[in-house]
Amino acid sequence: MKNIFYTIALLVTCAAVYFSWLNQKKFETEKQLFLVTKHGITNGMVAGTNQPVEPCVLKAVNSTDGKFDGNDQVTAQISKTEKQLKDERLGLDVARKLLEERSQALEAAKMKKSTLDLEFSKTEATLEEQGKKLADLEKIRKQIEETLGQIGGIALEQLPEKVDQVRKDKAALDKRLEELTTLVEAGRANVKKNQTEIARLADRKAVRDIKIVNNAMEATITGVNHEWGFVLINAGSKTGFTPQTELIVKRDGRMIGKLRPSSIEPNQTVAEIEMDSLSPGVRLRPGDLVILGKPST
Repeated sequence: MKNIFYTIALLVTCAAVYFSWLNQKKFETEKQLFLVTKHGITNGMVAGTNQPVEPCVLKAVNSTDGKFDGNDQVTAQISKTEKQLKDERLGLDVARKLLEERSQALEAAKMKKSTLDLEFSKTEATLEEQGKKLADLEKIRKQIEETLGQIGGIALEQLPEKVDQVRKDKAALDKRLEELTTLVEAGRANVKKNQTEIARLADRKAVRDIKIVNNAMEATITGVNHEWGFVLINAGSKTGFTPQTELIVKRDGRMIGKLRPSSIEPNQTVAEIEMDSLSPGVRLRPGDLVILGKPST
C-alpha cells in the first residue's frame, strides 16, 4: 500500500514538472512572437537583438503572409500575444504552485515513509521478542505437563482446580497448626507456672526441713563459768543460732534453766545464764543438753 502511494505521488510530481516546462516553453515562444510582431525579423534574427527566431515563430509569421505593415493588424496581434502571455503566466504560476504543493506532498510522504519504516522496525522487534517469550512459555508449559504427568497424571486443564484444592487443604492445615500452636503455648505457660510453683514449694520445703532439723537439734554445754554467769555450747551459726534464739538446758529429761546467746561463731556459741530460770540448788555443768526454746516455723 505504501509503495502504491509513493508511486502515485512520484507520477504526479513528474507530470507537474513536465507541464511547468511546457508552459515555460510556450511562454518563451509567445514572448518572441510578440517581439517579432513589434520589431520584425532581420536575417533570421529578431530585429535589434541577437536572438534567433524560433521555427514555430517563423511559421506563425509566415501564416500571416508577411502582413505586418498595417498598424491595426500589428496592434491586434500585440493584444492577442499579450493576452496569451498573460494566460501563460497565470498557467505558469498555477503550474509552479502545483509543483510546490506536489514537492511538499512528496517530502511529507518521505517523512511518513521514514516514520512507518521506524514503526515497522519496532513492530518487527516487538514481534520477535514476543515470539521468544511465546517459545519460552511453550517450553514451560511442556515442562509443567511432564511434571504433572510424573506426580499423578494431572492434565494442565485440571491444574487450577488442583491448585485451589491444595490451597484449601493448606488453609485447613494452617488453621489446625494455629490451634495446636495455641495449645502448645498454653501448655508451655502452664508448665512454666507449675515449674515456678514447684520451685517455690521446693524452697519452702527446704527451709522447712532446715527448721525441722534445727528444731530437733541438741547441743551440749562444753564449759561453765559460774563467776561470770556464761557457758560454752558446741553449736553456732551453722546450726541456726541467732542472738534472738532462746535456748533451754535439760538434764535427765527435764528443764533446769535457760540461756541467751551473746557471741555466736559457726560451731560455738557463748551464752549467758538466765539465773532466774535455774531450779533451786541447781548449777549448770558440762554435758548438760541444750535445745531450742521456741521451734522455728
